[in-house]
Amino acid sequence: MAGLPLMDTSEPRYAEMARVMAASNDWITPWFAPNVPFWGKPPLSFWMQALAIKFLGSNEFAVRLPSLLATLATLGLLYRLASALYGANVARIAILLCLSAPVMFVDAGAVLTDPFLVLGVTLSLSAFILMQDSTRPAWRWWFFIGLAIGLLSKGPLSLILIGTPVLAGILLDSTPKDRLRALFWWPGWLLMLTLTLPWYLAAEIKTPGFLRYFLIGEHVLRFIEPGWQGDLYGNGHARAKGMIWIYLIAGTLPWSLFLPGAYFFSTLRNKERFVIRAAGPVNTSCPTATHSAAALSYTGLSTRAITGLLIGWSCASALLFTPAGNILPTYIQPAIPGFCLLLTHFVVKPNFIRRVAQTVIALACIYSTATLIALQLPEKLKSERDLIATLPPKMLQNDTLLFLDRLTYSATFYSQGHARRVNDTELAQQLAHSPATLYLAIPKARRSLVNALEPNSGIREISRNPRYTLVEIPADKALRERLAPVYKDSGRRETLY
Repeated sequence: MAGLPLMDTSEPRYAEMARVMAASNDWITPWFAPNVPFWGKPPLSFWMQALAIKFLGSNEFAVRLPSLLATLATLGLLYRLASALYGANVARIAILLCLSAPVMFVDAGAVLTDPFLVLGVTLSLSAFILMQDSTRPAWRWWFFIGLAIGLLSKGPLSLILIGTPVLAGILLDSTPKDRLRALFWWPGWLLMLTLTLPWYLAAEIKTPGFLRYFLIGEHVLRFIEPGWQGDLYGNGHARAKGMIWIYLIAGTLPWSLFLPGAYFFSTLRNKERFVIRAAGPVNTSCPTATHSAAALSYTGLSTRAITGLLIGWSCASALLFTPAGNILPTYIQPAIPGFCLLLTHFVVKPNFIRRVAQTVIALACIYSTATLIALQLPEKLKSERDLIATLPPKMLQNDTLLFLDRLTYSATFYSQGHARRVNDTELAQQLAHSPATLYLAIPKARRSLVNALEPNSGIREISRNPRYTLVEIPADKALRERLAPVYKDSGRRETLY
């Protein structure tokens, strides 16, 4: 988290918006660029990242820390729920399965909004299960707090991800009317609206048009139109419909390979497995069934209802995005805690525990090795951190760092917002009128400009990475006038000014 640079496009984009929020103290509207509000996401993750910057400075660790804390909170909730249903031993296995899933592990140390959505979904669904036990009435407050976290991290999408498994659990329970009636608790809904509605209204008042774009564009058109062209902040990700299921399998490897076998051996062959405490006494003949004497027995939803809820939790994301053509692999992350509970629900046996331990150790070695390799090869990463690090900080403050044709998000973040994009005309004006030394980042597509410069021209190459070459152009008028036109291999004439 502290060593790897922020990598384009999502990480530095979100980090820069958090940096601007912390610098401007504007806690209502995240800003995508000067005078361009960001309507794509609610601000919860930006609030947390901006607070981290306030306390820890503008660096990689600070902006990634909130995702780690949100993931740790999710694991704590998963442990609490699994302990109530299965016992502490099973709960430890469940959190190992969850954290070692590739998508969960990577996103725990990345600048993204998804860890907060996962936290909200996990909190609400855990609270819904636990609040059915009459000895735990306080959990109903946490159910609505989880809804608020979801609405402030991703929006109304979270209501579907929470509502789908809740509905499955209610319909499969022996007393569905009582379970459904428990949800119509007005103090909880009032709490949720109190936590969320003020920001939604303030955002619309401050930047009119937000609600229409966010509710219709981001929550409807983005998912039903492949390659959606209405995105104000990037390009649509056109994918084949149903691709979300491939992402779900890949994002939970290797554990997704265990589930079919676990179900087969525990159900079809009627093998002994650990069952939810609601179904009866603990099976003491199973070595994994022992649990802390201090743990309370769960007496809420029926076993069938819990199973249906876990299946709904595991599949809600994939079902929602099956008809969508504009998706990302991170969209399946809210399903991972439920998937891990479902896997432990079907089989928890000594052999399985040993395999989990062996696999987690192997995954830890793979993840660590990949990280160490990445740290040794920073030039292979999609980031301009090391390119900009070659310049003295005072040079950045003079607004003399120019990116020809295209400015990346990582360049904006690492320059603290001082890097500027220029086209040929704007560059010509800078060369003609700027009295300062200019630092020009030339993209790979136009690297012929660098190759055509004479060694004794006075223009010095400072550094380069796979995407840009950074050159220094001294404040020498005679030198700039002598710069001759150069040509690309394509034959199209280009000049430096």
